[in-house]
Amino acid sequence: MAIAEEAPALRPAVLEPVTLPQAVQSSLDNNVQIKNSRLDVEINDAKISSARTRIFPEFHMNAVGLQLLAPLEFDFNKGVFGNFKATGPIPAEKINVTTDQRPVLFLNTSLVQPITQISRIRLAIRQAELSKSIAQQKYRLQKQQVSNQVRRAYYRILESEDNLKVLDSTRQMFREIERVSTNYLANKMVLPAELLEVKQQLANVEYETLKLSNAIANQKEELSRLLGRDIKNDFQLAHTPDTKLTEMDLRDAQGRALTQRAELLQTSFQTQQLDLERRIRKQQQLPQMSLVMNYFSIFGAQILPKNVIFAGLLVHWEPMETLRKSYEISEQKKLIQQSSNSLKDLQTQILIEVNTTHRTLQECKQFVQVAALGRELAAEKLRVVSNKYKEKAALLKDVLQAQKDLTQADNRATQATLALWTARADFEKAIGED
Repeated sequence: MAIAEEAPALRPAVLEPVTLPQAVQSSLDNNVQIKNSRLDVEINDAKISSARTRIFPEFHMNAVGLQLLAPLEFDFNKGVFGNFKATGPIPAEKINVTTDQRPVLFLNTSLVQPITQISRIRLAIRQAELSKSIAQQKYRLQKQQVSNQVRRAYYRILESEDNLKVLDSTRQMFREIERVSTNYLANKMVLPAELLEVKQQLANVEYETLKLSNAIANQKEELSRLLGRDIKNDFQLAHTPDTKLTEMDLRDAQGRALTQRAELLQTSFQTQQLDLERRIRKQQQLPQMSLVMNYFSIFGAQILPKNVIFAGLLVHWEPMETLRKSYEISEQKKLIQQSSNSLKDLQTQILIEVNTTHRTLQECKQFVQVAALGRELAAEKLRVVSNKYKEKAALLKDVLQAQKDLTQADNRATQATLALWTARADFEKAIGED
């Protein structure tokens, strides 16, 4: 009987690590909110093209097919077309002309070229271009916000994975303490309650490990949503970002924020739009004048003219419209003043945000150094007391306390690093970095 070959053990698939720049770029390419903001810019392109067509002449054509329900009757009185010496009155007597009940086609075409409205149309085009500029700044702002969200989510996962490593190290430590304590219990060197405390601490660490693993899975699904990825496709993160910071002078940061923050540019464009609207309302107070060329013809009625063509000026003016527009202009002036006030207040808010994030960044940088030294000290204390416990020169409670201190120090160091990364991301967002 042939011996079946043993199937090779299945190895877990190796996931390609995703770096932070790759994650940010993926979000910029695939995030739904960013895609919608990009479409808004394209929509405004179409609006600009539509507004530009208003400058060209307007062509209108109307064709009406009619069926006469009653004959057309025309009475021509004697001499209606004149009275001449050679012929006498035309017609010489009253004439009645009647048409048949036949289909009639009425065709009317006109060509209208705006004249005085062109300046107003150009202002409307400029308004549409400003709308596109506002949409572009919203697009920039959306990218900055999503990038910041991606960085924060990325850093949270890194923090959770670092905490998971700490828990894994703690679990290994408690298993070793459990092994040693079990031997000590056999030799009656520790109490049963002390061994039970070790087992309870080990079970608690395993529970925290499971809970943190589930939290990491949730965080990865949320990050996948931001990146526009399928949440069913797992991934792993690359090594942690560099904690070294490039120093930036606060004055320089404030200046960059005031020149490149999307919110400021957006509000500035909105103020310009309001001013253009005021100028458009002022133009609407003037009479509207257009050059008109018109052609119409009636087919089917023999006694009516076949072709009529004329050109002229069309003037439209409504006196009450001038009064209404004056009130609207007054309204626009107040809206412009409101927008200017909002712009000044927004500048102040942005400067405060830059100052706050800059101070927080400096604090976090210092906190990382403090937390790193605290972790190093706690690790050394645990090493010393663990060796003493194995040599029966220290109590179990001292080992447990030292392990607890190290876990707290590890968590503090991880939180300090996360706070530094987050503060750096918030500072870059505050100065309007793309």
